[in-house]
Amino acid sequence: MLAQNPDFVPAQLPLLLGPESKVARREDLATVGVNSYVSPGMCATKKATGDLYGSRQKLWDMTWLYQEISDFARIFNVEDRGQALIADFKKREADLRQEFGKSKKDLSFVFWFSSASPSADAYVGGKNSASGFIASVLGGHNAITSETEWPTVELGEHYCRQPGCDRGRQPGS
Repeated sequence: MLAQNPDFVPAQLPLLLGPESKVARREDLATVGVNSYVSPGMCATKKATGDLYGSRQKLWDMTWLYQEISDFARIFNVEDRGQALIADFKKREADLRQEFGKSKKDLSFVFWFSSASPSADAYVGGKNSASGFIASVLGGHNAITSETEWPTVELGEHYCRQPGCDRGRQPGS
């Protein structure tokens, strides 16, 4: 990473730049003159439960993203642009909530983030993760009830053999 001569290294996960990181610690970067930043939203997860990413006891909301935008805008001396972006996001969220709030359907979502292979257990967004927030904005709920940030669930290969199952760019789809 340092061979790229970065001026700034932001990370979403504390495990990437935290005290126990196997990549680099923030102190290591500072020693060689590289500034760093760790996303505040992931710092708010409870580490003692869940998986390597922790768990969330309350639903993620845009407060964390707004904080990060404000921080970056301040760091790079573009506060006006940061505030304009936040205002735009707030309007978009309000518009979406108004549009999808009219529906009487309680849509159920599963946010499949990743898996080692199409037949392996899937990493999905936990109920209080950003995925749960997106589901609520769209007038539904996250079907995953775990507070773990990124739990794994067995989807079962037979599910993706069902008509209408869309695996996107996965092999064999």
